[in-house]
Amino acid sequence: MEIYNWIAMLCIILLGIPHGALDNTIARMKGWPDTVNYFFVFHFSYIVISLLVIVFWLYQPLISLIIFLLISGLHFANSEYNDDEKINKVSFFSHAGLVPIIIPWMHTEEVIDIFFLLAGDAATLLIPLITYLFYGWVLVFFLYTVNFIRRKSFVQRYVQLIILLILIYLFPPLVSFTIYFCLIHGPRHMNKVLRKLSKKEKNQAIKETLIYSMVTFVLIFSAAYYVSDNKMISEDLIRITFIALAALTVPHMILVDYMKVSFNKNH
Repeated sequence: MEIYNWIAMLCIILLGIPHGALDNTIARMKGWPDTVNYFFVFHFSYIVISLLVIVFWLYQPLISLIIFLLISGLHFANSEYNDDEKINKVSFFSHAGLVPIIIPWMHTEEVIDIFFLLAGDAATLLIPLITYLFYGWVLVFFLYTVNFIRRKSFVQRYVQLIILLILIYLFPPLVSFTIYFCLIHGPRHMNKVLRKLSKKEKNQAIKETLIYSMVTFVLIFSAAYYVSDNKMISEDLIRITFIALAALTVPHMILVDYMKVSFNKNH
């Protein structure tokens, strides 16, 4: 594995993982009761969902990869909007296509190698599908551009998309994904959460983030070391990192994007 891919993978783990470690804080913000019983219920549910994702991936890697690409695109697009902001469809789907469509289409040879690691030989079926989806994305992006020129709306969002497209074209897939995931998506998510907290709540959230992140780091590196025959973490690190991301993304996405109704805080 090239040195820049090593750096990218380490950045995804060390800088990307912590943004998901705020989920316990987000649950409380959404009204999840801050009691011992509900603490264990939340963590048990989170772990069970993550384990189910891992087990399903082991038995159905191709389907799992497809689902992971889909929900990642939807989650990243959702993150472009504030909670109370009305979603524009052409903007949403233009941003949603960056990771699952544009990166694989622009860097097919490198991405297919990663897909092989994650889903085996059946991953070759994804490339024709992504090519067809790319043509649909071009149409959506054209409408997004027309909308931008006519109304001068979504300026910051549109300019960010153009910059990301340039970065995706210029850099290898893991590097461009890392730039977006670690420097844009993660920090924006963390800032969006932390700025809503009081000083006491913020300190608690930071402590929890450090603890959950350290646990995740240990699990990922330990798993990569354990499954590597020659104890040289390379392809195994890629495989385990992305499967771990999928396992963490599903409960994270459910909580952040779809858990809208608050619990009774006095429960």
